[in-house]
Amino acid sequence: MVTHLWLMLTMFVYLGKASNDYNEALKQRFKRATHPGILMEKKEALGFLHHRVKRGLGEECREGCSWEEVIEVYEPNTDRSKSYLLNWNCGALNCPAGCYSTNYDYSHSDNLAVACYPHCDRKGNPSACEIYYSDDVQITRAGDIRQGTGTCTAVDVCSGCNDGFYGGDKYCYMCGKIDKCLYRKCTDNNQNLICAWCEGEIADRPYWKAYTGDVDSRKSCQKACSWRTDSTRCYPGTCADELAANCQCADNFSGTHCENIDEAPPILENHGQFFDGIQKMIKIENDPNHITDGHPIVWTNFIMFGLAETVMSAKYLQPNVGLDPDHYVRDFKVGLVEMKTTLKFYRGGSLKDTKIQFCQPMSKYEPIDFLNCKQSFYVSSYTGPAWLPFQHDDKVIYTVSATNGGFLKVQDRDEYFNRNVEVINQYFYQGQTTTRDFEYHWDLVLPYHCSVASGTACAQFVSIQSDITNNPVITYSWGGWSDDMSGISHFQYQLFDLVHTAGGLMDGFSGKGSGTLPNGTTSATLSLTEPGVYTIHLSAFDNAGNSKTGRGIFFFDDESVVTLHGDDMKCETASKDTAYLWVIKDTPSVKVIWPERFQNIRHKHNSWLNPVLPLAAGADPIYEDLYGNRTNVEIQHMHGIVDFQVAYEVHDPTLKDSQIFTSLPANQLKDQFVSLSVDWADGDRLNVTVQAFDVLRESNMESLVVYRDVSPPIIENLWLVKGDRVNISVHSVEDFSEMTIEWEAYDDHSGLETVYWKLYDNYETLVEHGHEDIVAQGHTDVSVKNK
Repeated sequence: MVTHLWLMLTMFVYLGKASNDYNEALKQRFKRATHPGILMEKKEALGFLHHRVKRGLGEECREGCSWEEVIEVYEPNTDRSKSYLLNWNCGALNCPAGCYSTNYDYSHSDNLAVACYPHCDRKGNPSACEIYYSDDVQITRAGDIRQGTGTCTAVDVCSGCNDGFYGGDKYCYMCGKIDKCLYRKCTDNNQNLICAWCEGEIADRPYWKAYTGDVDSRKSCQKACSWRTDSTRCYPGTCADELAANCQCADNFSGTHCENIDEAPPILENHGQFFDGIQKMIKIENDPNHITDGHPIVWTNFIMFGLAETVMSAKYLQPNVGLDPDHYVRDFKVGLVEMKTTLKFYRGGSLKDTKIQFCQPMSKYEPIDFLNCKQSFYVSSYTGPAWLPFQHDDKVIYTVSATNGGFLKVQDRDEYFNRNVEVINQYFYQGQTTTRDFEYHWDLVLPYHCSVASGTACAQFVSIQSDITNNPVITYSWGGWSDDMSGISHFQYQLFDLVHTAGGLMDGFSGKGSGTLPNGTTSATLSLTEPGVYTIHLSAFDNAGNSKTGRGIFFFDDESVVTLHGDDMKCETASKDTAYLWVIKDTPSVKVIWPERFQNIRHKHNSWLNPVLPLAAGADPIYEDLYGNRTNVEIQHMHGIVDFQVAYEVHDPTLKDSQIFTSLPANQLKDQFVSLSVDWADGDRLNVTVQAFDVLRESNMESLVVYRDVSPPIIENLWLVKGDRVNISVHSVEDFSEMTIEWEAYDDHSGLETVYWKLYDNYETLVEHGHEDIVAQGHTDVSVKNK
């Protein structure tokens, strides 16, 4: 009874507000007078319950409700009753994710302990931690993941997130971004972030990664050397740690992909020959061994080269680099990919024609290690600009070139991974070209000597230091040579002896020596063994082969001698009767003659002093020897004698007059006499000496003595003598039968040579009675009796 009363009261208490007033009235009605506040008996209570307005369960539970009160409403559904009590107690907690009983005591609402379920962002499990990313994705080998999942283990605390997502906050967030990472992993609060799968990481082995995380324990994805064009193929080369940034190209390769070949292919031979035709009688050629730049010009003066033949060879060996069979590079080949020869023809400084021939077969798809290439060009063809005949200052540039290159075949491993398709991309190497240029230049103008310029003082084209000498060692020099186009290349000399012909001396038919003198030298020597007149032909050659020759003449004789021949030298002025000893004419002029007396027989007979004939008909005279003592002009001489010198002295007996050795004038050389004007008188003695010199200054001399006596002898004391009687006169005829004539005759200067007497009629000279030449007394050893 008490219990029912309690329930009633309890229910009463929890009636809704709408019935409060009515129920209060009921309580007043059924209240005992003696026991205020106490309900009536059962009958009365039932009446009360019958007449009361029943309160809702919610009103009841505000004051605390029991299991009976709840089950009364939901009986027999106990789960619903429990749920009501649980929800009633949880209501105050305002749990976003719901709540649950912690003690499962459903006897009374006051006894039921409840707690909120964990919630994250006011959401409960199982989807409390879920978040979907439309702008990000985790790409795993199993598939793409855009949604993080996990368990909300505390308010706004998610745990147990799926791979690639992290908790510690109210969602399972996607792990932070790593550049070029497909699949990131991390721990709560995005700690220990790593990349589990980098973009382009096909397999976890070398050469299969476009990006790699292996360098820093997968904290980042770094670009690897790979098949991708935005990376580096780095071949041939090495990539430390597989990183593109560490690409080290092999020697002689460079570039992003090591696609540049830095080493040019060596050209081993570059031979260009020009021929006059298929007979190949005349040719010019370059040096085929030139392997550097700055080749010398090939000069020529031949104008009818119609055929050019070229030979070139080159090589380029592929570097010895190993190729891993697992490498993304599937094939690699480099070598020679192109070789060609070019001829360019210039005239007047302008390009007129170009001829090109390629060496076959060559291709960047099939590089080769070595090739020897021979080609022919017919420059005399009738098509195109005329090359022939070549003209002065024409030139042809002969060019050979060799280019290396090659290819690289690379597997596209993205295609292999994504579509399981074998895609091989081919890339080509950027090679180097070696070029050799050779110039062939036509120079048709001869070298010249500076003396052609009038008024120009310059060195002699050839000069013999001593051009008349007895020294067998001949020193000669030269200078002043020029060539305006190709320049002087060298000099040549030829030595000839001169032989006598009708017109003069000319070069012998065989040379006595020759040699080449390099450009830059200006003097040389040669040695002789035979005397004679020689010429040195000095030829200046330009680089095209044109030459101009000048010659120097010299005379060598180490056996020269002047000898005496024929009659002695004599004084023609003197009396023949005195054996040219006495001059009996009253004249100051004395003529001394020596015809053919002095001679150099060898010089005379060999005509070594005669004129030298020109080197060639019409030869420019300036290139003949015009300098020195022995030129092409005849050396004036008389029987090999080039100089007569005369000296004299007049004694009375003291020195009265004299002349030192004095050369005769050149125009008197051939006279072979001299007229001396001397100061002398009767009885004076004249000593004359003539010295004759040959061209080498070898000499001989001769002297003579003459006297002067122009006064007649003196005859005195001429008379007839008879017995002891002198100076008698005869009158009778008989007195003349025998008579003696005496006289005195003398000459104080020259003395008496003879005395001539004659007896004749005084009236008629034709009647001669006698005559006689009597040797002058004292003139001979014979004693003479005068009669």
